[in-house]
Amino acid sequence: MSQAHDTNREHQGESNVRRARTPDLRYEDMSDLGRELFDLSRDYESSGGRLLSEDEIENELMRRRGGHVQQDAV
Repeated sequence: MSQAHDTNREHQGESNVRRARTPDLRYEDMSDLGRELFDLSRDYESSGGRLLSEDEIENELMRRRGGHVQQDAV
């Protein structure tokens, strides 16, 4: 089961998506909340969803809060 939940796998074509690099963190060692969030993000990806990059998340937060949004990162 831990192979299906590999936090260090690379996704082709998604180099702008930032992933945590924690080689010593295993799925079994995550908290219940951490496992649930990890599973939700993988379910979203496997259903065709695209995870946002760090810049895209920052721009989305600024947009929702009424701030300036960088157009080149959208």
